[in-house]
Amino acid sequence: MKIYDAGSLLAVGGNAATVFADFFAGNVDNRGGVKVAAKNLDGDKFIDVMTGGGKGDWAVATAYRGSALIGNTAAAMYEFLLDDTLNGVFVG
Repeated sequence: MKIYDAGSLLAVGGNAATVFADFFAGNVDNRGGVKVAAKNLDGDKFIDVMTGGGKGDWAVATAYRGSALIGNTAAAMYEFLLDDTLNGVFVG
């Protein structure tokens, strides 16, 4: 998953935009994709990122702290196993 700086993305029309973070979200063995949402979950000034497992993956939701993403250290802030099925999970 790549997270871009919105200001540089808009300024250059997507060409050579600044990447804030670049990491693999979700189960590394599953290629069903991930669902993504962004919200300030912990009340600081940074937007946090939530991901949910895609099709064929466990129903796991993971939150990544926005302040850590700026330093490109995508350690999970929270991780929740929502049920024991392989249906993925919707975040948003």
